[in-house]
Amino acid sequence: MILHPRLRAREARNVFRQARTLALAERLDSRPLEYLKARQFRLLRWILNYAYDNIPLYRSNFDRAGVRPGDMRSLDDLEKVPILTKEQILSSYPEGIVAPGYGPATSFRCSSSGTSGVKGEYLSDRKTRDETWALLFRVRAKFGYRPWHKEGVFSFIPHKRKWFENLGYMRKFDISMGKPLPEVVEDVERINPDIIWGVPTYIHYLISEQEDIRASPKFVLCSGEYLAPVERMDIEDRFGCPVVNFYGCAEAPFISTECQLHEGQHVNMLNALVEVSRDGVQLGPGEVGDVLVTTLTNTAMPLIRYNTGDAATMSPDECSCGRHGDMLATLEGRRDDFLMTPAGRIPPMMALVAVAQPEVKGYRIVQEAMNRLVVDLKGDTIDDGTRATIAGRLGEVLKNPDLEVEFRMVSDIRPEPSGKRRVVICNA
Repeated sequence: MILHPRLRAREARNVFRQARTLALAERLDSRPLEYLKARQFRLLRWILNYAYDNIPLYRSNFDRAGVRPGDMRSLDDLEKVPILTKEQILSSYPEGIVAPGYGPATSFRCSSSGTSGVKGEYLSDRKTRDETWALLFRVRAKFGYRPWHKEGVFSFIPHKRKWFENLGYMRKFDISMGKPLPEVVEDVERINPDIIWGVPTYIHYLISEQEDIRASPKFVLCSGEYLAPVERMDIEDRFGCPVVNFYGCAEAPFISTECQLHEGQHVNMLNALVEVSRDGVQLGPGEVGDVLVTTLTNTAMPLIRYNTGDAATMSPDECSCGRHGDMLATLEGRRDDFLMTPAGRIPPMMALVAVAQPEVKGYRIVQEAMNRLVVDLKGDTIDDGTRATIAGRLGEVLKNPDLEVEFRMVSDIRPEPSGKRRVVICNA
């Protein structure tokens, strides 16, 4: 199969695109922000015209809002374009959101984990997929990854092994999250990966339950959900290596990533446009808003102002590492997990800081009503004083003197079937 001429030609095209993307990304790092914005605007106008001409959902949404692609005179005019929701995608898939000539058999497919309650399927053309692959490689390479290193990936579904893995390059080893934890530890120690990649709550859950894990990765790549400061600290202490926070989703696999300085998230400005907005209006630095993503090159299933369901803040400054471009200052978690207070909703991380005490080995916060929280705690030395401290801090965070906090001592707080572990749940 490797020697088949058609396969050789396709692989050659893939390698060429990936190498070109890596070279372009390196060049763009040194360009001023104004240049990057101008390039984004050119790609934006192109994808808006393409979507309007080829995607029924966008033509309908644009016409309803009285917007035409030609109305775009600057990036600020993007606010005129309607926001795209996951519900719209699911109800329109495939005929209303997939461009003619594309389909599951002719595109790269990616499915969401279903954390929000509904799974979806998203398509990418080959060029965009190659670009994304190259950018993901670049993220890891910045932290010392080399093609001959081994990646241990926590997952439920085994990946389809590539031909170059059989030659010893870019090898991924699946570590099933569905196995009992002692067997997971055996797999980690047998593989002894140079890189560990997974959702942070599962990795934190694993190291909390299994104290003896003989592995020495160069770094741990966390993605797929909010990374709490205590999780980062514990994972770094256990493995003795940096934790790299990477932000992406099935719909847009590469949105932003940390660099070695960990001053925030470098936004992917090569083939995406990221906004932080409230009700469609772009917010200033430091303001918490919805993360909207526009994919600028995907001709199979373009996403324009897609609401990821996550919240973040933009940074007022560029990173001191010298790379230019937009920065996300903080990732605040999913909007669905924001807690209700008398003054409005607050990000879950504020409550997590209140609960993260040395004695607490695991926790989950469930808001059942405005004035009532149920907190599951795991730990052997959590006394009444610790619980009173946590309750007092939660009352201060939620600015609610009437807050009722019920504590439940539990032996385990397991991840959900997706492998993620929602530690803050708002049912109010």
